Amino acid sequence: HLDANRSREAFLHLANDPDAAVRQQVAWGLAGQFEREDVKRAIAVLLKDKSPGVRFMTILAFGPQKCVPELEALSKGSDPLIADLAAQKLNQLANEKMN
Repeated sequence: HLDANRSREAFLHLANDPDAAVRQQVAWGLAGQFEREDVKRAIAVLLKDKSPGVRFMTILAFGPQKCVPELEALSKGSDPLIADLAAQKLNQLANEKMN
């Protein structure tokens, strides 16, 4: 059994890690606690991270339907892999909305 408070504090600390691969996982570790103010602040920072991969993974964890403008920006970004993944996710959201 994990202590939610200790786990949250650890992930909030990792949001500042210099390694993008670490920061990419933070939002997943904070899932289920997105309503907390400290978590909201961390997610807001991660959504503006310099790494497109961090931003994309944060969007997936937080909920792509809540981050359409951010996905649109990534789909036009300089990282071709992330741009393609973001465009695919936007298409998926559009298809879900139509059904």
